[in-house]
Amino acid sequence: HLIRMASSPGPAVLAVADRLSVDVHGACVGAGIELAAMASSVVAHPETRFRLPELTMGLMPGVGGTWSIGRRIGRRLLLQWLLLDLEIDADTALAWRLIDGVATSDETAQPASSGGGAPSARQGRGSRGRPSTRSPSTLR
Repeated sequence: HLIRMASSPGPAVLAVADRLSVDVHGACVGAGIELAAMASSVVAHPETRFRLPELTMGLMPGVGGTWSIGRRIGRRLLLQWLLLDLEIDADTALAWRLIDGVATSDETAQPASSGGGAPSARQGRGSRGRPSTRSPSTLR
């Protein structure tokens, strides 16, 4: 773990987090979401899937995910997500406030520099719910 932390990109991402916007697409697994969650804005393509498999592999999340994701969705929901090894979709991630928006289905998430700005997106809801069952669609 000490070696992983010494070479982690987490501190560098965190240093620019207030200026960082992230567009995610496809499988956003482990460090893919841990690093993205540090950004000030995260927009996902509608087909994006999120998963934190580290614990089932016998590893600790090593890029800062227990902090960055917990800051976005709360410690209790993060703990349930980690322990149950759930894969969640973009709409669930939006409901959990893991991401800030979902790109509309006719657009693909593109870097702001290529399109003159972030794609239009459905915005996150204002309230943070808490989990009640094991189904990712009903955890909130």
